[in-house]
Amino acid sequence: MVTRWRAALGALAAVWAWGASTAHAQVAGGRCTGSAAGCTEAEISFRHREGLPVEVDIDTDWQPRNSPVQVRFRLALVGHTEMRQQGWLVGQWPEPVQLSVAGAPMGGSLETDWGLQLLARIRLNLDVEGRNYAWEGNVPYVPQVDFRATGRTVFDPWAFNEVSARGVTMRQRIADVPITDAFVRIPGVSGGFSFDAGAEIEAGWRSVRFDFGLLADPITASTMQVQGRFSAGPFVEYSPVLEGVLSYRGTLRVYPSMYVSLLGRRWALDLPNLPIAVGPFPRQVRTMPSLAHLALPDLQTDGAVLDFGDVDVGAHREETVTLRNDGELTGAVLNLQTEGPFRAETSVRSLPTRARGLVLVTFAPVAPGPSESTLVIETNDPDTPRLRVTVRGNGVGAMRPDTPDAAAVDAGVAADGGEGLYAVGDGGCGCRSAPSRAPVAPVWAAASLALMGRRRRRKN
Repeated sequence: MVTRWRAALGALAAVWAWGASTAHAQVAGGRCTGSAAGCTEAEISFRHREGLPVEVDIDTDWQPRNSPVQVRFRLALVGHTEMRQQGWLVGQWPEPVQLSVAGAPMGGSLETDWGLQLLARIRLNLDVEGRNYAWEGNVPYVPQVDFRATGRTVFDPWAFNEVSARGVTMRQRIADVPITDAFVRIPGVSGGFSFDAGAEIEAGWRSVRFDFGLLADPITASTMQVQGRFSAGPFVEYSPVLEGVLSYRGTLRVYPSMYVSLLGRRWALDLPNLPIAVGPFPRQVRTMPSLAHLALPDLQTDGAVLDFGDVDVGAHREETVTLRNDGELTGAVLNLQTEGPFRAETSVRSLPTRARGLVLVTFAPVAPGPSESTLVIETNDPDTPRLRVTVRGNGVGAMRPDTPDAAAVDAGVAADGGEGLYAVGDGGCGCRSAPSRAPVAPVWAAASLALMGRRRRRKN
């Protein structure tokens, strides 16, 4: 019986061990620590894209101040910014399950594509020969979108320290407009206006936290591992939301050039570099949730009580407890514990999903009377790491002899091929008598010779 059970356990263990090693290689991916009793993971990804303009309205006011010839610029931003990050949500135990996030190498990107929308105005306030000439108006022919600046960066998530994407444009001519009567509408005024521009534009992203709602505390830069909450089952699902700050900043550099001639006099605008600061404009961002399905082992037994019934003292009986894995991840038996006249063993150390295994339990009573204990099966199931089965049985018969004073009865085959006999009521000897067959003839022969000698002495 024992040999048959152990052979079956060994064969099942070989098959299940192969399945378990395959499943672990698929799941672990190098993101689980070696000390973890169990580990599972699921891919997560986050994306945020927003169009521009954002609330950006830059006004340089009139420059240079108190000059008879001034220029004023207003600008807005057009385009888009996009953030992407991907990685894994990792759960490790023993109890309770600890959640952490692992970023995919270079799995983050930040991309920005900006255009600048400009409005230019000119103001003239000229005094010539006691007469004032004043005019203000838009600079014609300035295109709405003058130039674009793009930037892109890739990084390892999760960017708790800010990452940025920066774009730089070359200095380029934005407008070159002659001043005519149609433009200034002052008789005798002539001249021209032009300006160049260049930009340094940057978008930044900084992750703040992963929000799990009521299922776990948030993961932050200072708390990278938190306890997950869930009920028993073959899997658990979380939907973390990535929260962060998206910011815009930059500098637009305008190089205006202008001169005005009136009645033989000439005025020039001297602004070689007019920097216009853009931002920073921080914006709180909350991404859409990313569903993470974490597979778990879910180990169960076929019953809560294992009853051996009556077993003779000195004998033993074997029964089995069936383990099954109803989960989606490979299960493992880590340890077996029991006490008293009960022993437990198994060749099953891993159970692939939807598999079954056996634990062999032996009851060997050494004294009459009932015995009861608890079989504790330690597993890698995160919600029930210890399965408990009550084991009980009743020893019947006399106490087994384990001292020289005890009497015993046993008939069997002697070492020389004859029958052995253990006497009863021999004063506690408990020793085997002489063989009963081969010594019979010599004993009777000795008795006959003694009787014949006595008869001869009487005749004499």
